Order: sequence, then structure tokens, then C-alpha cells
Amino acid sequence: MLLYATHIISLESFNTIHLIVRKGIKDKPHKIKVSVSLDEETIATIKELAEQYDRNISSYTNKVLKDHIQQFAKKKCLSTV
Repeated sequence: MLLYATHIISLESFNTIHLIVRKGIKDKPHKIKVSVSLDEETIATIKELAEQYDRNISSYTNKVLKDHIQQFAKKKCLSTV
């Protein structure tokens, strides 16, 4: 696991330095562009939800599909993505 400091906070009264540490981000998986046809209502809902979760439409749709596949795989004992 790769850790790195994002902020250094100095507490003068205690003469200590604290680091805010985050887990390192692994290389993103390779994405393949695809084209799908969706009805207007579905697109409008995806846009709205993506905005609520501060994601773009593509990353939100990918997450929803991935979560659905994982849930389906648990029920059917399939390999997960």
C-alpha cells in the first residue's frame, strides 16, 4: 500500500507535526469507449444522479453497472468485475 502526505499540520503548542495521509491511488483501469442507446428518462436520471454524486456521466454509469454486476455475481456465484 502506497501512502503519501497531502497536508502537514504543525501544532506549535505540542511541538509535533501531524500528517494527513491518504492511501495511494493505483493506476486507473483501461477504459474502452462504447456507444449505447438509452431512453430520455434514463439519461435524465443518470445525469441528475451523477451530478448529486459529483461525478461525470461516464464514471457514474460505470460505477452503477459495476455495482449491479457485483450484486448479480454474488447471487449467481459468478466471477466479479
